[in-house]
Amino acid sequence: MNPLNNIAHRKEEKVLIDNSTKQKKKGPILTSTSHLMSYLTVKNIQADLQIQETKWPKYSEKELTDNSYDWLNDHYPAPTADEKVRKIAVRIKIDSILDSMQNERIILRLVVRNSNIDNIPVFEELGYIFDYAKWASTKRHQYRMTCGSQGDFLKRSLCMGYASWTAMDNTEYSFEDNQWPEPVILRFNGQEYKVFVRIDMSIPKITPVIKGPTKCDATAFTEVETALPIESTANQNWKNNVNRVLNELEDYYENYMIAKTGTEFSFIRTDSL
Repeated sequence: MNPLNNIAHRKEEKVLIDNSTKQKKKGPILTSTSHLMSYLTVKNIQADLQIQETKWPKYSEKELTDNSYDWLNDHYPAPTADEKVRKIAVRIKIDSILDSMQNERIILRLVVRNSNIDNIPVFEELGYIFDYAKWASTKRHQYRMTCGSQGDFLKRSLCMGYASWTAMDNTEYSFEDNQWPEPVILRFNGQEYKVFVRIDMSIPKITPVIKGPTKCDATAFTEVETALPIESTANQNWKNNVNRVLNELEDYYENYMIAKTGTEFSFIRTDSL
């Protein structure tokens, strides 16, 4: 055989092997330990998102409102659909719960609702959305996102809650014993689901716990509710810090609403404990 032909033949084989390898790599990628850890501590989440913990409430509001706005643009696009059809409502509420040491912790409850007058099916693959064992580049299983920067926000939000909740843990208490007790709550298509997360830091492993569905009145809207710890009453300045968070969220809403057209917006703030 001509040596040049032999070289060309080997190159052709290499191309075929490379293409075959690339094809096998398509689809969800198994999550590595290092990637899982980027979900589980304040330091790692801050590094991954490039957002400080104090700004997580604002980041959460941005992601949820962006997701709702994107979804309306997909299914009820303006100007075909007007403000009577395209609606987004934001509700923020301050609440308090006890941690494992019976200390009172202040949490933010953030609820974003968008209209869905035709009751179009959404969140059809919850198991995939909250699958922490896989990392997929596609957002096709997520609630439609374009403005939103994180396609995995719903499952990330649970771990943000966990990271803040356990950030001040005493080392004598295991992470397994001190779990983030608040769920992501999804109300859509006449049903409600609550999704909790259970963390085992010794492996590490993140396990979603999906409870539902139960019946609810969400037949003309879709609603997502998340929660975040934002302060401890042991801090003498906790009221000032809480007011700062609420003011930032309200300011962001005001600026966000101005930039969006063809949509009716509303905002409700409840800050009394």
